[in-house]
Amino acid sequence: RVITLPEGEDPDTFVAKAGAEGFERYAAASIDVFDRKTAKRTHQIPLSDRPNNIAVVKDGRIVVGIARGNGALDIIDPVELRLKKSVPVKGRLHNVYVTPDGKYVVSGSIPNRMITVIDQATETIAWELQMSAGIRPMDFEKAADEELARFVASGPRPDELERRKATAELGMLSQIGRAHV
Repeated sequence: RVITLPEGEDPDTFVAKAGAEGFERYAAASIDVFDRKTAKRTHQIPLSDRPNNIAVVKDGRIVVGIARGNGALDIIDPVELRLKKSVPVKGRLHNVYVTPDGKYVVSGSIPNRMITVIDQATETIAWELQMSAGIRPMDFEKAADEELARFVASGPRPDELERRKATAELGMLSQIGRAHV
């Protein structure tokens, strides 16, 4: 991998200042942009930390899930080829998805067992939902109905949370019952 160091730095001076771990983190925490015709790297976009998943929003913005540190969703401006904003989230991200209508970015955290929904228009967290297990793959139907659109935009209603809790308790009791048979 080829990396571009800050102006006036060479690998020796950079490692002397940041240490070997700092150099590795710097090298991993960026995205390279290549010219499709020449296959030459044209830009290196520094990120808040090492990227995990990348998704592209309908308007061309690129969203990157950050899997290290505290976790964040980095938003890259595709015209200026720079990090536009880093939205901190609870937990390192594993998956990043854009809803079919392009209005929201949904991310999942395995270690923090959290779903985070980010509003694309405001680039802020719309809502979060703590789960009982880590969040891995997610999928959204392209023909989202009114109820799914409401759920993504507003989060779960209190009755939906109670229903989920009751379903989980029944499932747990069923498992215990099977174990004692």
